[in-house]
Amino acid sequence: MVNVNVTGGEMSQAEINSYIDRAQKLYPEKTIQTIDLKIDGDFVDVDYHFADVPFQRIRTVSYTHLRAHETELH
Repeated sequence: MVNVNVTGGEMSQAEINSYIDRAQKLYPEKTIQTIDLKIDGDFVDVDYHFADVPFQRIRTVSYTHLRAHETELH
């Protein structure tokens, strides 16, 4: 579920749903946590907040090790 904060005026649920749909189409690979909608006259400022991506720990590999594999491939 996406949390939506509307400031500076009122917005119908249909309009809010349109902003949620648009965000999900723009960023299909991300999880949207919150959308802030700031109404300013005829304009709306949109600010997206995404869920953190878990960090995957990887092992370091030396340059020499990589070069050795590169040499094997050629």
